[in-house]
Amino acid sequence: MKASRIILSGCLLLIGCNLCCAQSILFTKAQWISPSYQEDTVSRPCPVFTKTWITIKQVKSAKLYITALGLYEATLNNTKVGNAYFTPGFTSYNKRLQYQTYDVTNLLKKGKSNISVTVADGWYRGVFGGNIKQNNYGKQAGLLLQLVVTFTDGTQQIISSDDSWSCGTGMTRYADFYGGEMQDTRLTHIINESPVKYLMPQKFSLVPTTTEPVTRHEVFKAKHILTNQVIDFGQNLAGFVRLKVKGKAGDTVKVYHAELLDSAGNLYTGNLRDAKAEDVYVLNGKEQVLEPHFTYHGFRYAKVIGIKINKDNCTAVALYSNIKPTGTFACSNPMINQLQHNILWSMKSNFMDIPTDCPQRSERLGWTGDAQVFSRTAALNANVLNFYSKYLQDLAADQGKNGGLPNIIPDVYTHTLEKKGGVAGWGDASTIIPMTMYEMYGDKNVLQRQYSSMKAWVDFIKKQSPDNLWEVNGYGDWYALGDSTSLHYIDQCFYIHSTENLIKAASLLHNDRDVKSYTALLKNIKGAYTKAYGHFDTKAIQTQTAYVLALAFDLLPEEQRPKVAALLAQKIKDNGNKLATGFLGTPYLLPVLSKFGYSDLAYQLLLQQECPSWLYPVTKGATTIWERWDAIRPDGSVQETSFNHFSYGAVGQWFYENIAGIQATSPGYKTIRISPEIGGNLTWAKATYKSQYGLIRSSWQLKGKQVILKVTIPKNTKAIVYVPGKDSIKVGPGSYKFNGSFTSSGDNDGPYVYYSGKSIWVKSVNNEKVTSDSLPITEKAKTTIKIHFNGHPLWDFNCRLKSILRNEPVQYAPVNKLFVVSDIEGEFEAFRGLLIANKIIDSKYNWIFGKGHLVICGDLFDRGKDVVPYLWLLYKLEQEAKSKGGYVHTILGNHDIMNLSGDFRYVDQKYFNTASKLNLTYSELFSAKTELGRWLRTKNIVEKIGDRLLLHGGISPQINALRMPLEKLNSSCRSFYDQPRKELPANVAPLFGKDGPFWYRGYFMEPRATSATIDSTLAFYGCKQIIVGHTILARNIASYYNGKVIGIDVNEHEGKRAGLLINNNQCYITDEQGHRKKLIYKKENDAIKPEDIL
Repeated sequence: MKASRIILSGCLLLIGCNLCCAQSILFTKAQWISPSYQEDTVSRPCPVFTKTWITIKQVKSAKLYITALGLYEATLNNTKVGNAYFTPGFTSYNKRLQYQTYDVTNLLKKGKSNISVTVADGWYRGVFGGNIKQNNYGKQAGLLLQLVVTFTDGTQQIISSDDSWSCGTGMTRYADFYGGEMQDTRLTHIINESPVKYLMPQKFSLVPTTTEPVTRHEVFKAKHILTNQVIDFGQNLAGFVRLKVKGKAGDTVKVYHAELLDSAGNLYTGNLRDAKAEDVYVLNGKEQVLEPHFTYHGFRYAKVIGIKINKDNCTAVALYSNIKPTGTFACSNPMINQLQHNILWSMKSNFMDIPTDCPQRSERLGWTGDAQVFSRTAALNANVLNFYSKYLQDLAADQGKNGGLPNIIPDVYTHTLEKKGGVAGWGDASTIIPMTMYEMYGDKNVLQRQYSSMKAWVDFIKKQSPDNLWEVNGYGDWYALGDSTSLHYIDQCFYIHSTENLIKAASLLHNDRDVKSYTALLKNIKGAYTKAYGHFDTKAIQTQTAYVLALAFDLLPEEQRPKVAALLAQKIKDNGNKLATGFLGTPYLLPVLSKFGYSDLAYQLLLQQECPSWLYPVTKGATTIWERWDAIRPDGSVQETSFNHFSYGAVGQWFYENIAGIQATSPGYKTIRISPEIGGNLTWAKATYKSQYGLIRSSWQLKGKQVILKVTIPKNTKAIVYVPGKDSIKVGPGSYKFNGSFTSSGDNDGPYVYYSGKSIWVKSVNNEKVTSDSLPITEKAKTTIKIHFNGHPLWDFNCRLKSILRNEPVQYAPVNKLFVVSDIEGEFEAFRGLLIANKIIDSKYNWIFGKGHLVICGDLFDRGKDVVPYLWLLYKLEQEAKSKGGYVHTILGNHDIMNLSGDFRYVDQKYFNTASKLNLTYSELFSAKTELGRWLRTKNIVEKIGDRLLLHGGISPQINALRMPLEKLNSSCRSFYDQPRKELPANVAPLFGKDGPFWYRGYFMEPRATSATIDSTLAFYGCKQIIVGHTILARNIASYYNGKVIGIDVNEHEGKRAGLLINNNQCYITDEQGHRKKLIYKKENDAIKPEDIL
């Protein structure tokens, strides 16, 4: 038959030994060839394709293009080509087959040449998959090859796979991933040689290699050799045993492999399922080296039969994809270091061209759930962009036409089906991995390439969810030890998470239509989640994993999150400070605890040594991560499971991002946050991460209470460094050393000053202990209280109590300098940093703003953990400013009114804990019987300074129509600050409703206020401008309505820090470095889109 003309195009990455780049490769003469002889149908010897020719001239260069149906190993003039194993790699063979390109110039010279290619069954047609089935993708071995030789005179000679080749069998009599390899090393020549035959044209696409090949790496000498010829290499790994031997020709040597020994000291093979894990060699009578070429095993122990073993003639060789390390982590706790070691080795053992679940048993499949839960930790340990990109391309190739996704990729089992199923946490790899790769590497190409797959998966779920609830039977929180989490609950969590990932991708790729469409879908499915599960009122959603997923995926209203975090913490404590999560919950567990202020509890979980825990396997001598928490039970019994499974190693993310504190604040680490969490009795920790911009380093050492933090930031990036016990610092590229301080665990809160008869009580909570002092009320004006920060002693300050508190005026004369912020919500560090940088105060809290005015446009409470110190600082600065001719205006917002009126939706759990320790209710902490409570009740909800109106939300058309003077507007509200909203009189209720001055969002959200309403408000109050907070916009501080409205809420709680400075009527945006930028009205600002609202 005539050859099919196969055109290959694309850019081949520089990968492995002598692999080179080819922009456009034309297999002009190559044809698929196959053995013509009848093969054994059970135990097939590997076919060997050969050809000899004369290289007719002096060689300038030579390139070999090659692929196979099966695994190939090529030799040119008796020298192996390249250093890769298991080429052409594992792909969705019915859709995609990779080829490789090698520079073989050094292997050719003028004269007689020969090429030999052995093709093993491999993934293509070998026994593979849980069904122990041959020929999953095809029955016939095949070779496609083209060698292009360019001579010094510019002419070429092309050697291609065609009918001039011959094929027979050689020393490899059998090779299989599960069964091992059998070699008869006496066979030094090809036997049963015969002409080749052509194969029918193949339907798949030929694609260039885009990922790092599998190569050999570490070599381990025998650590111990037992009397029964069992070798302990000291490390569980994936690879093979290499023997140096000399024996009689015809003698047989067998090598068996296992991860564990049984109680009698023999190999434990109960977890291998149908894998024989056996390599067999027939000796040739000479001194020789024995090792397999087309298989690998997962093992720590090996038993050799047929020769005498000693420590000099046996080694273990590790095989894994040649991904380059990018991260390192170490700390003062040897067990955590061993855990990090175990994470790395489970990663190495299972990154075998695809991310496999295990390297030892008759499985070794690319389970999508395992791949996605570990993807972020993998990207911190090594550069896995190419590795995962290849996997994702196969995922897209194997995706059903209905959008469904198989649970393993490549899809060995159902690749012939057009329609596929899919389950939560596994199919969601299609959205989670691409987004993770973008976040880690800043490469939009992976999103562009996978976008249609991401969208198809979400659409697949949508079609299965007519009531906006996804309810399928999946794997759930696989291998969790504890109460089972509702499968349908997990379904809905991941449905929402994948939809959010899709929206992010659509936005990044400027697909506005999809952003709008899927944002509407997100609203519906979140609503369905809230209705069905948001009360957490059944046992199946009162689990650690249920709480973790809700918090990790931001499924809850903000006000509910601290309460659910507290439920999670209590659940862990009730379980003896042990985790109860499985594959889907575990990756998020420690990050969620840290996010919600439970870092100490996260450390307790990490350091737990009883089962289930990360360190329990370490106490049992593990050198890799186990598939199950209790793979070896406390009683010593062994389960038939994998002892080399990377999924639970996802905890490694917390090592880098929390213990060492290296976090990306923009994709690819263009901007960085260094924020180490000190705890767990660690005295030092260090980590490095090699980003695309260069090396990032964070290392800290604890000496008593002193913290020494060393940081390196690469070129073309910038970072915020959070030094324990000190202010955060913005830095650029370079290496830095900071000195900070650390006080061991124990929250502090207060002081709370409250009245009881003729006495004043001052109470605080510090390290779980309550301190209490009392004094006569007549001594109030002479009393100074201290505000203390356990973790930041340099922030401490004193505050003198005021002799009397009076309601604030509502109107003030014009001033030359105004500094305005809003929505601080207890973020003391952010507020302090802004004031110091912009020269409002110095680092000792002295007022240095002269006759300038500081204005807080509402929302003092909630979210942050330093609300009370923040309130006391404002209280203190009021006195400081007045003494210097300045003024501090504290205007109340919706969160402040909520706290005074009994609506505690957003209150951090810390304050409920404080109240309990003080034998009070939360409402009593700020009641009218307390100093802060009385002080808050003197504050206004709107004030006028010169010709500017300042408030939290805005004046709606409804309130504008009431034509209420400022004095009346404030007094009408003040009289009902304490009143629950449902109990308000009808004539007052509108002031506290969604259109009231501290709730209104209509300057930025639909229905938008008209310019006429703005003008009417300004005219009535005799103003030219309105300044408000409350609504967060993506552009942060900006002006609207032809400069008549300025919005200043910048989401301080999420780390954004900015203020509005008005100096001689010129407005500036300022930041925590004191930098100023003129605020200029832009007409396009008025065209606010829904996605602009954060």
